[in-house]
Amino acid sequence: MECGARTLGKEICVFGGGYGGCRRRYAQRMMRRRRRCCLETSTLLVQEVDISDTDIRLDEGVKIKGILGVIQIYPVSYLLVITKQKLIHEILIPFRMRIYEITEVDLLVLHKEGDENIEYKDAIKKIMNFGFYYSPDVDLTTRINCEFNSQDSEERKSEIIKDIPKENLANLDNQDKFWWNKRLYQSLELCGIPDSPWRIRMIRGHVEQEEIFIGSSSLITVTLISRKATLMGGIIDTGIDDDGSVSHYVETEQCLEIGNNFLSFVMVRGAVPCFYDTELQREFEMHDAAFKFHIKSMIEDYEKIILINLLDTNNVYEASLTKFYEFLVKNNLDSFNKCLRYRLINYREEALRDDMEKNKQLKETAEAMKFLWVNSDGIVKDTQKCVPRFNCLNGLHRSNQCQEKVSILVLRRIIRALHDEYIIDEIKVRWKLLFPKIEGMYRANQAKICIESGCHCIGNKKQEDDGYLQSMYNQVTSIEKYFSNFVGTNQDKEDNLYQEALEYTRGLTMKQEGAADNSIDKKLFEEEQKYSRINRYKFGFLTWNLAGKNYDEDMDFYNTLQSNNPSLVEPSDIYFVGFQETRKLNAFAILKGASKTRSHRLKQEVLQALNQIARKQDCDCEYLCFSEVSMCGQLILGYCKSSIKWKISKIATTKIKQGFGGKTGNKGAVVVRFNLDDTSIIVVNAHLESGQKNLVERISQFQDIKENCVVGRRKKNYKFSSHKCKFFMGDLNFRINLDYEEAKVSSQNFSADDQKILREKDQLNIAKVTEEVMIDVREGQLNFKPTYKYDENSDVYDTSKKMRAPAWCDRILWFENEKHIDQLSYERKENQFSDHRPVISFISVMTYTHDSKLMRELKQQMVQQRKEEYFKSRRDTYFNYAVTGKLKLKKSKTSIGEDYQSPPSSPSRRHDFVVKKDRTPGSKKKEFHLELSPDRDYFQD
Repeated sequence: MECGARTLGKEICVFGGGYGGCRRRYAQRMMRRRRRCCLETSTLLVQEVDISDTDIRLDEGVKIKGILGVIQIYPVSYLLVITKQKLIHEILIPFRMRIYEITEVDLLVLHKEGDENIEYKDAIKKIMNFGFYYSPDVDLTTRINCEFNSQDSEERKSEIIKDIPKENLANLDNQDKFWWNKRLYQSLELCGIPDSPWRIRMIRGHVEQEEIFIGSSSLITVTLISRKATLMGGIIDTGIDDDGSVSHYVETEQCLEIGNNFLSFVMVRGAVPCFYDTELQREFEMHDAAFKFHIKSMIEDYEKIILINLLDTNNVYEASLTKFYEFLVKNNLDSFNKCLRYRLINYREEALRDDMEKNKQLKETAEAMKFLWVNSDGIVKDTQKCVPRFNCLNGLHRSNQCQEKVSILVLRRIIRALHDEYIIDEIKVRWKLLFPKIEGMYRANQAKICIESGCHCIGNKKQEDDGYLQSMYNQVTSIEKYFSNFVGTNQDKEDNLYQEALEYTRGLTMKQEGAADNSIDKKLFEEEQKYSRINRYKFGFLTWNLAGKNYDEDMDFYNTLQSNNPSLVEPSDIYFVGFQETRKLNAFAILKGASKTRSHRLKQEVLQALNQIARKQDCDCEYLCFSEVSMCGQLILGYCKSSIKWKISKIATTKIKQGFGGKTGNKGAVVVRFNLDDTSIIVVNAHLESGQKNLVERISQFQDIKENCVVGRRKKNYKFSSHKCKFFMGDLNFRINLDYEEAKVSSQNFSADDQKILREKDQLNIAKVTEEVMIDVREGQLNFKPTYKYDENSDVYDTSKKMRAPAWCDRILWFENEKHIDQLSYERKENQFSDHRPVISFISVMTYTHDSKLMRELKQQMVQQRKEEYFKSRRDTYFNYAVTGKLKLKKSKTSIGEDYQSPPSSPSRRHDFVVKKDRTPGSKKKEFHLELSPDRDYFQD
């Protein structure tokens, strides 16, 4: 049986056979049909065609072991193939499972529109030969004891988290969280290619096996399988995301074979399920949804969970995080129907004790979780009752140490249970031989997972736990050297490249939101409304320069946050409040930065006013602050009704310094971006260069924010231009091109003619016509008087020596989007607190909620349509991307399916594919052939 791949023009063809006895029927069916699947590589469209009359000629080549999918590193698409592997372990009970580690991969060019990115390509190759595993016999991405679970997870899905809206749960994908290359097969799935013999379900983590004699004649085979989750699996990820995925999430399954008995138990570890980096990132209410999603996912998988918190309460930061974590747990215990328990363990006092009997809480955990037991007759004698979830901060050594202790405690219970069944003699068990082996396995497991997480948690040998950490460090010195030389000496560059390479291996290419590489994705993005439900929300925007004054009751947020229009009295769904000059911008304040005390006071006063407005209008809702960003004298606050907090996700913020050449924050912007339903929104609160004559500087700063603003941490970011709805407000300092007296008279009189003159001379209105960077800027009608500059506590324009001409400095803008944005009002508020008047605008915003099922169906229709269009004119040509059962060739020119004889049974062997270069007769184009070695028996393998 052979497998061949060849390329002609824009196409590549792979003739593929299967491996593993479980794939035998599929391979035989494909051989009888004598058909193949053809791929047009520029769009990755696939169609099955007849190949009965095709001749193939094979030459020398390179062996490969399997296909992992399609990786797209724009502008090149690659076929990711395994070239080398090694058999790590083999489990025989309760079914045969061979586990291979991938040691070398290659990327074959499918389609090329430009130069290859060699740096990314080499990085992927280096990553892929360390810590990736698969099994040709079973699905390694799923734990073994899942097959014997006493209760189907489907029965639990409808019983938990009843307070989360159904639409928020509909698109959450809790399947295949450990299948690392799942997304690399999406192109083939969309084209209707079924699960095939060469399709490999790969995990990332660690696999180790030890055979230990625990008595004079008793042998125990211990296998440790750790699976790292794909989402939030990079080295720069911390905390949790909006879908409930946490960083450093690892499922560890320990399997034991004793005689013909199979036993196993599962433990998991992960980061604290909160939004945090160096500090908590959001208000409590905005953590709640993601926390619920995470716990829901775990309960669906494991039924019952014990949360074990290993944070150090003597550390100020970890103590505050513990307090927040416990508050989340307490508020959600009733939501999970007794499926959730929580324990805080003092790591130093309990987990580091050598005497197991004194590890009280870990001992209780081991007793509660129990284990799966399948006896020699295939009867399930016991099942695991619950799963412990360990967490620490960034390093994994605490959770690994506790897992090691718990595994030994469970192992003692297993030996006792087997003793009671007269399977082994507990008295003869050599504990001093068994325990060190288990400890060594867990330490090697920690080393591997730490290295895969970026090796930051083992970089400092003097960190803590002295002898243990030193010992572990010595075990992984060679691995650490590998990663220290991974790209270069620059740690940031190394981390960024490593992170991006990981994203490519998972099919997450970290594109900007809204970007699409091929025409199908682009068309799908343009027809978003076809697979979405439309929603409408009322937004309120307020911008106010406080002139450095401290808060007092004269600010009167209650009246300032309401519209002058009686028809708009109903409270908005979302408010954004942007302040400038919350403190005096002297040299000391600029160097010191934002005042947290003032920011907190303003945040609370605005929140109190919004809730007061809601009560006044008999609105059954409360507001919460979901985002806060401050820089020097600037502050932006985002508020929403508590009823729609579930609809807000992917919140990210940034600060842009533009004062003194980008060194200080007295000028610049604070930015918030988020998704409302499935629509991306960004809001900028800016304070631009002041002065009548500094128009060029203002436009330059505006352009810098618009074109270079990137929101998010490190590489996980969003460009300003990639958002669907873009808002820009603040003290933009655009002036009116009139002298002081003329501008003042026109502003005071403000007749129809005066308004026309003022608008025509307004610098921003002129720039919207003359400056390309502002062509797409939109603003409501300026039907209110200029908002700057007033004498203190009066309605008189500036009478100081500087005699500043009145101007509309305070503006609320958006960028062209008639489909999603509809302004309801644009007005100023008569509040004399500062020399600026606050400006408020109410806007109706349309959003989309995607139906993932409809979106997939529409994409399949687009693919099918493109296939029909593409292949209609080429039905008789030689297609060359195929996946089929290719028969053993006895002659240089043999049709596929000719001279086939069923291979005789033979001992089990590893499978091999071969990639070969050749030329078809009369053709000058090179081809690639992918074949199975003809001397191997793949049906028996």
